[in-house]
Amino acid sequence: PHNVRILKEGYETLDTTVTVPPAQAGKTAMIDIALNPEFGVLVPEVVMEDAGKDLPPLNFRINRKPIDLSNTSGGFSFDDDALVYNALYKGGRIPLKPGIYEVSASAEGYIPYEGYVTIAQGEVLDYKLDLKYRSGSLTVLDDRNAEGAVVSIDGTAFTCKVGERMRLPVGEYIVEVKKDGYMLDDGILEVKIEEGQDVLLRAAMTR
Repeated sequence: PHNVRILKEGYETLDTTVTVPPAQAGKTAMIDIALNPEFGVLVPEVVMEDAGKDLPPLNFRINRKPIDLSNTSGGFSFDDDALVYNALYKGGRIPLKPGIYEVSASAEGYIPYEGYVTIAQGEVLDYKLDLKYRSGSLTVLDDRNAEGAVVSIDGTAFTCKVGERMRLPVGEYIVEVKKDGYMLDDGILEVKIEEGQDVLLRAAMTR
């Protein structure tokens, strides 16, 4: 029998007694020992709503300290009290001491997210948060012969029918109105969408 103390950063110290069994000459006896993590683990997943264009850079923070979520292969770095946690866990997992943490996420054109998570010792917590883009709305009304026409926003995946309300990210757009056998009197329409604003446009078409 041997008294053994095992220490590893990020895990509880283990004091135990192990008994090494007799072994044949030249062979090694293997003994399995499990260490309990000192931390819990946060596994964040940020889902950004599709705004019909390339996603902007994401800013993710825990207790207002930035964490780069783009490199999942090497684990996330969260440096707190001179302890670099990504040396302990890999694969997109953030080890945290038990407690309550402020979690925030933001990106240009999106409504910021703020929340709190409680981490228990040894817990693996999957945490999903959604970022919604800042938006207004557009409705194109029939001014003449535009009933049933298709409204599309140039360069984006947003389409609807004339008379339907369409939610759009904040920005400036070129609006196309198409209907077989007809053309839009004004050719194209331009619109600026601001947050919380409902914009009405009228479309007149000629055969």
